[in-house]
Amino acid sequence: MLIAKHSHAQYPRYFTYDDANGLPSTEVYSIIQDMEGSIWMGLDAGLYRFDGVRYHLYSSSSQKSKPVSGLTISASGKLYCFNFVAQLFVLENDTLKEVKHDLLRIIGLASDKKGNIIVGHWGGISIYNEANQTWKHHFHSDKNQPIYDRLRTSICTEGSLLDTISFINSAGFGYIVNGEVTQKRSEIFFRNSPEFYRMESFNGSTWIFSKEKNHIFKVTGNSIEEFHDPELLTILANRKITAINTLMDGNLWICTYKGIVCYNLQSKKAFLYYPELTFSDCFIDREGNYWFSTLHSGLLRIPNLNFIVWDHLENNRLVKLSTDGEHIFFATVNGTIGKLNTVNHSIETYHTSQSADVQSLDFTNNLLLFHINGKAFELKGSTVLEKESNIKAIKCQLHLDDDLFRATSHGTYINDDYIDKRWSRVIKKGSNSSVWVATNEGLLHFEKRNNQWIIAETILEGVQIVSIDYDAKSQQLFVIDFNGKIYSVSHQNKLQYIAAIPSTLRTNRIAFYNEKLFIATNKGVHIYDLATQKSTSLDILSGLISDNIQDLVVVNSALWLATSRGLQKLPLNGLYEHIPLARINLRNQQYLFSALELNYDQPLILIPEVSMYKSNGNFEYAYHINANNEWIKLPSSIDSIELLNLPWGDFTVELKAIDHLGRDSANTISLKGYVHPPFWNTWWFALILASVFAFIVIYVANLIIRNIKKREHEKAELVKSQLTALKAQMNPHFMYNTLNSIQGLILKRDIKNSNLYLSKFSHLMRKVLDVSGREEISLHEEIQILELYLSLEKLRFGEDFQYTIKVSDSIDQQTTVLPPLILQPFAENAIKHGLLHKKGEKRLSIGFEKEHDLLCSIIDNGIGRKRATEIKERQQEKHESFSLNATQMRVNLLNRFSDKKFEITINDLYQDNTALGTEVSLRIALEK
Repeated sequence: MLIAKHSHAQYPRYFTYDDANGLPSTEVYSIIQDMEGSIWMGLDAGLYRFDGVRYHLYSSSSQKSKPVSGLTISASGKLYCFNFVAQLFVLENDTLKEVKHDLLRIIGLASDKKGNIIVGHWGGISIYNEANQTWKHHFHSDKNQPIYDRLRTSICTEGSLLDTISFINSAGFGYIVNGEVTQKRSEIFFRNSPEFYRMESFNGSTWIFSKEKNHIFKVTGNSIEEFHDPELLTILANRKITAINTLMDGNLWICTYKGIVCYNLQSKKAFLYYPELTFSDCFIDREGNYWFSTLHSGLLRIPNLNFIVWDHLENNRLVKLSTDGEHIFFATVNGTIGKLNTVNHSIETYHTSQSADVQSLDFTNNLLLFHINGKAFELKGSTVLEKESNIKAIKCQLHLDDDLFRATSHGTYINDDYIDKRWSRVIKKGSNSSVWVATNEGLLHFEKRNNQWIIAETILEGVQIVSIDYDAKSQQLFVIDFNGKIYSVSHQNKLQYIAAIPSTLRTNRIAFYNEKLFIATNKGVHIYDLATQKSTSLDILSGLISDNIQDLVVVNSALWLATSRGLQKLPLNGLYEHIPLARINLRNQQYLFSALELNYDQPLILIPEVSMYKSNGNFEYAYHINANNEWIKLPSSIDSIELLNLPWGDFTVELKAIDHLGRDSANTISLKGYVHPPFWNTWWFALILASVFAFIVIYVANLIIRNIKKREHEKAELVKSQLTALKAQMNPHFMYNTLNSIQGLILKRDIKNSNLYLSKFSHLMRKVLDVSGREEISLHEEIQILELYLSLEKLRFGEDFQYTIKVSDSIDQQTTVLPPLILQPFAENAIKHGLLHKKGEKRLSIGFEKEHDLLCSIIDNGIGRKRATEIKERQQEKHESFSLNATQMRVNLLNRFSDKKFEITINDLYQDNTALGTEVSLRIALEK
């Protein structure tokens, strides 16, 4: 077996802010927190504000050099800083402005509670009063003097809102109180420029450190003496000092080029942190975070300085822990066993020939027993021995008197005897020499009776038990199962349910200490307080090196954790520090001081900001409107919140922040305002709308009235057209010609034909009068009227005139209806204009066909429309018969007021340019 002894320096875990996660530069000179909680940084890239999520640059138009240092907060809350070309700046109203002066190189800044800014520079000490913006200079030398003669360089204790500000220069040391300067003579700094010293007020005195010569001076009252502390001087040897700060933890922190040193005057203890880094400044924020700035590595934030980490082990992936009360034993995934002294933190590591996961690690009976890759080993003192064993897959081992209990994945063994087949993993000694074994199928209680171990009882039978721990003082066993339920078992073996951890946690180990249960999980350490019945948790954001906690033990008031990234120690007396609630602010603060008035559809844009550094950006903003809606949550990465479609009228918007622990911010911002209604909901728009509506009503009413009048007029025209049709039948020429023809028959004593035609004439008159008051007649009646009319016209023309009326067999003459006297005008026109002037045979044929519509055709063999027009013009006929225009007008009216649709087509018939007559077609769309 190979045994190696060594020790490692151990440091708390920190978060890094550098150029890999957005920091504009890794060279940071000065850091400070303002009154609102924002962190300000002086970098070689300029002045930046950090809100925990984003970095915001501030620069001045007159700025001649980017690097900024000496950050100081004044009594009014303003930020002052300077750059390396002696420009002094102040931040007012979120704008960086230059403060004019004629000073040489600036060395340091400080502020007092009276509104004074104290500037240490090559020419001495100058005081700037920010209220009246005036300067007062002390030890100021003439710029025209040689450098050596005017070397009155002064430095002062840097800081914000100090009661007393100490300073040193080439003449000695002094104090500034309420802007008044007191100088004390001393030869110490006469040949050494004060610029090569750093100073700070600490424990009622002023401490002056040489930057490079390892000298420390202590100024108390009017005396100055050199300070000697071998431990502190040993650590500071060969380390160049960059800054000194007294922090609220009561310690003096010394920033050097090789680490940062914490010195406690009461204990005379000095401790060096992170010697591989170069530090420039430090402070503790409101949440208790330590912030360290460096010159090459950006910013470090330490959530808890007491959470010590060993992460430079041979293998940092730890799986098991055990303890003898003085040492912590740990096992890694590759079979390495470690032993750490809890007092001096020295470490011994042990290697075996096995490079595999350590399955069990138990200190029992003054031996460390462990099991690797099916082989059993023991560590006694510093000697590792391999032991013969036929038992495999051991998870836990416990010596009790002369008996050895083993929990395995195959069951439980006592000595080499197989006792129970259930998968077991943890063994704990109980009261009265009893033993508890956690298995996959319940909790086994072993008792020794008649010198033989038996299973006296099974509790939570069928339940997978993950871990158990026993408290001898209260004689209680604490149990946690696979589902995260926590139980206690009393000394009378009475089971009691306690609580349950969140379902998202996977439990690895439970431990009891001082009325608290510590549970190792995959998401940190879950802590349940039995007294208050409340839970808390520790994770990476709290300062753990990893959230994956494999095992834990409590030794000497400290909680030790085996993690996937190393070993960690958490002192229990500093474990429950109070994390103050964050405060939320608005960057656009004008909303807080004036009444909000918005137009309808105008968005309300809020720029929230919260100082919540322990959450490391893992927080949320939440808002709701008018307190009647659920809180709407937004991630911390948002730049602004744009509220659209706010309800018009009075409104209230509330805004808060929720940290990584689910706690609301200490304050809630409430904004009240008024949204003007949309224009369509104003009185003037309502008046305009009413006026427009009234105008539209009147206009539409007039349109309706005009339309009604027009329709009535058209109906009258239709009636008139019907009367015109009647008039056509009663045409005086027709009646005269007909009666004259009948008279001729009478004179010829043709009594038979006289009576016949006189009867037809009277029958025609009666029919016409009968249908004149009806809107529709049957096709049969219309044909009867045509037949009577044409027979009387034949009497006039004699045998030269022939007519035919043909009706298709597909037409039902009784059910097919049409307007009365609709065809007669076309027949009259054919006779009057086409056949009257025709010599020889005169033919008129009328036909009725039915396709989808009723098609009526009237064909004559007259002289044609062209010749008829010429004759009419030659005769200068002034009588206007029932013309085709009147007929077309009637058809138009019928199309408007009738369900049937009428279409007239007139074609001239020609053969070799000779007129053969005219064809009139009337198409009537019948009702469907």
